[in-house]
Amino acid sequence: MGTSYSVQWSDVSTSIAISQLKDLIEQRLARINSLMSTYSPDSQLSEFNQSRETGWHVVDSELAHLVAVSYTHLTLP
Repeated sequence: MGTSYSVQWSDVSTSIAISQLKDLIEQRLARINSLMSTYSPDSQLSEFNQSRETGWHVVDSELAHLVAVSYTHLTLP
């Protein structure tokens, strides 16, 4: 999404290999990108934003949760 990231953790006695951890992080970020990217025209968020439909739009539960939380923060006094 046009940014970079770094990961730090304090418990070095983890049972997961660093390469496995890196793979899990990359998978999670790819998932988030496929759902919520504003740069990718085929992400769920982009498809939602581009839709001309005014009715219900089926999206993943993670995206629905983000929209609900965002809406809640927008409507607070």
